[in-house]
Amino acid sequence: MTNTASQLMHSHTEGTEKPCLLLHGGPGMDGSYFFPYLHPLSKTLRLHGLDLRGSGKSLHLSERPHTMQKIIADIRTFITANNLEDCILLGHSFGGFAALEYALAYPTDISRLIIVASAAHQGFIRDCTKNARRFPKVMMAQREFAESEKTSEHLKQLCLESLPLYFSPGFEQTATDLLNDIQFGGEVYSDIQKHYLSTFDLRKKLETISQQSLVIAAEHDLVLPPKYSEELASLLPNAHYTLMENTAHFPFVEAPEKFCTLIENWMKK
Repeated sequence: MTNTASQLMHSHTEGTEKPCLLLHGGPGMDGSYFFPYLHPLSKTLRLHGLDLRGSGKSLHLSERPHTMQKIIADIRTFITANNLEDCILLGHSFGGFAALEYALAYPTDISRLIIVASAAHQGFIRDCTKNARRFPKVMMAQREFAESEKTSEHLKQLCLESLPLYFSPGFEQTATDLLNDIQFGGEVYSDIQKHYLSTFDLRKKLETISQQSLVIAAEHDLVLPPKYSEELASLLPNAHYTLMENTAHFPFVEAPEKFCTLIENWMKK
């Protein structure tokens, strides 16, 4: 990989077999949160937990706004620089949006898709907002973030105060440790919120994605409720939908063994 490519997009890498790119959510989180939870998959896959543009250890470029088009271009640079064509894309939450966008833009680069706790359009925002109202602490954190300069530290604080939205009861310490390990990107979060999410809608395009796709929903997801994953699966021509019971927005954190087994079994088909 060239220095430019490695600086542009940092990768947390495990395994030596078929490449699988892990696209994180947020936006503005980083690829570290997939580990160690997805470690069992490294026996059969070479996992690349990418830090997307403006996040983690990737370059925090001054060029703004950060856009989905630039994120897709960065992923393409990483794939071509590392000769990773015919790879698997696993996208979680916002990373699922990016995985779908990439499959639409560069279909021959991708062999399979795994979309976790995600959606095909921005309708989920209404449900997420409604669910947030159940938690006064979360609502206060959202108001404080809206009035802030939206720095990386402000984004981190917002996420730490929003645990009830993202994780099931009993996972507070695990979630706190996970979030404290993330190098947040406040600028990319703000830019994507402003320039992408308000018009995000891929429903009319998804019929062109021919890859075998696994769509995983989390039963108690308050951010991207299961109905959005179910709808997404119905729009993808070759999709298998599965619901992970008793998990919230990070199903691979709350039930890692079940999550990895699910993917391993699907890969054998």
